[in-house]
Amino acid sequence: MSGATKKTNSGRSKKRWEDGHRLVNEIFPTLPSPSHRNVLMLCWFFGELTDKGHTVFDLTKEQISTRCGISERRVRQVFKDLEEAKVIITRKNGCNAGGRGLGSERMITWRPYQAIRETIKGEASFTVSGK
Repeated sequence: MSGATKKTNSGRSKKRWEDGHRLVNEIFPTLPSPSHRNVLMLCWFFGELTDKGHTVFDLTKEQISTRCGISERRVRQVFKDLEEAKVIITRKNGCNAGGRGLGSERMITWRPYQAIRETIKGEASFTVSGK
């Protein structure tokens, strides 16, 4: 390659490694259950970096359920929890194209999951913050 510049993907690869470390070190410790960690890790693993550096994914609940070994109902609950805590956001709703269900496009925001402890009449309860 005389005179031509070699194009590499090292910038994206480096970003993926950094994001993986960030996910494990900063986000995972804040998640309330192993199901939340499994689902978020799978979404990150199958996610793609956009030109703006965002991590987006479009897995369906069925795909996640099969790969994580949990029910679709549990996946729906985990997504609800993660979206209420603003750990992920839905960018585009899914559709059914030609009989094939397409997942909603979601984005990982890299915000830690936060549950604020509130005491009501002497009983401890947990609510999701960031609404």
